[in-house]
Amino acid sequence: MGTDVQGDAKRFDALARFLQKNDEEEELADVWFEYARRHLDTSIRATVEVRAQRFQHLTAYLKRVEPAAFERCKREGLIRSVVARPKSRQSAQWMNCSGAEFLRRQAREPVLMTNQSTEAVGGAAKAFQVLDWSFSATDGHEFRDCWPGDRVPEGEKFYPLTNAEAQLIFEDWQAWRVPGYKGAGWHLGTTAAYKGKKWLAPTLELQHNGGPFTQNRNDPSPSVVKKLARGVVKAVQREVKRVGGFVRVEHDAKLGSIVVVYVPMAWAVENLRNYEGVKAWLRKLPKPAPMVE
Repeated sequence: MGTDVQGDAKRFDALARFLQKNDEEEELADVWFEYARRHLDTSIRATVEVRAQRFQHLTAYLKRVEPAAFERCKREGLIRSVVARPKSRQSAQWMNCSGAEFLRRQAREPVLMTNQSTEAVGGAAKAFQVLDWSFSATDGHEFRDCWPGDRVPEGEKFYPLTNAEAQLIFEDWQAWRVPGYKGAGWHLGTTAAYKGKKWLAPTLELQHNGGPFTQNRNDPSPSVVKKLARGVVKAVQREVKRVGGFVRVEHDAKLGSIVVVYVPMAWAVENLRNYEGVKAWLRKLPKPAPMVE
């Protein structure tokens, strides 16, 4: 993937200094204050690797939430393009749905609420009222928490997560070692609804070398990928069950194998707190043993 860890750590430091100490443009300091309040966990040691990840996160945040500040920093030469992550093709069974269909399906199987790009793809205000769930409404810039039964104001859009829940996801990827497979990692934008609960749902995709969407012909064969995926499930399920979650794997002839870790949203908000906490928890998950041929 070609991530320049040392360079990105230095870029984060420079970008943070620019935002915090720009006396001529007070609004930039306000942007930094709001970002730090929502996303920076000071309990995590700011190593080179952490600062490099924060540069990627801060860059994407500015581009999505504070476009004026993003362009200002870009003119100063402080921002470059966010490093591309491996492309993902989510399972066809996680179809977008809302309303009555959303209520029916979540009672029997996990239903996507946000995709790997953190976009809202499932749920609706009326369905959330039935489930007694809070959500948020957005005008494209700010997100405002709403109680069950609230209407989404005209000109705003429904978003299935509250502000506290949304701190746990981002359009990013956490590398993770799977012996026998190069380039494995968890996609971090996904959440789901299932049996009346919200779930954080990081996904790990292992592509094989025989499908139409194959990006690397050196990937393992379909049969090997299935075994690797089962090894991942076996390795992580004890820890996931400990926090009240569960693990599922789906084998797709075109995509490969997709492992999904379902973590109770309430537990994640209380214990992981934000996106960096989720990444730290995923990094600590037990790794699978090398596969025996």
